[in-house]
Amino acid sequence: MLSYNSLSLYLQVVINLTLLTGLILLVRNGIKTMEVIMLFLSGEFALELTDLVDRLLKLNTLNTYNYALSQFLGLVMLTEIYSRYFLKVPAFVKWIIYGYAMIFLVINIMDIYHRAPVTFYSNIISSIIICSFAAAYCVKILQKGKVEKSLFIVNTFVFLFFLLNA
Repeated sequence: MLSYNSLSLYLQVVINLTLLTGLILLVRNGIKTMEVIMLFLSGEFALELTDLVDRLLKLNTLNTYNYALSQFLGLVMLTEIYSRYFLKVPAFVKWIIYGYAMIFLVINIMDIYHRAPVTFYSNIISSIIICSFAAAYCVKILQKGKVEKSLFIVNTFVFLFFLLNA
């Protein structure tokens, strides 16, 4: 049976391939209005690739900081992406999410040695928030009856990525 570390390494490879595929699709299709999405995908890809290299080199301390930063940036950037391109997220909801992300960034960085429960819950809550955005966009599509192909593809990739990540 595979150990947690080897399963985590395989998952990291799958996540990197998913992010790289999404980035290639966005660049290849020439979506010029979604610079924020391209920035997010390239940034998350860089962080996840660094995480993979850190795991391979067994640099656990750097990996801990990288994970907390990746989680923070992912939640903030996806909130902004969904607010700008997919849904009209109210300002007070965005600020609640930004505050949550900042609080858990500080907690995850400060609590390195006893971080398992805190990181687990912050990861699950962040994934629930992002998957809720994706689900709300799908409901919006069902209500309107029309879909923009590129936004639907990006939404599907985001939903699957964070479903796997949780």
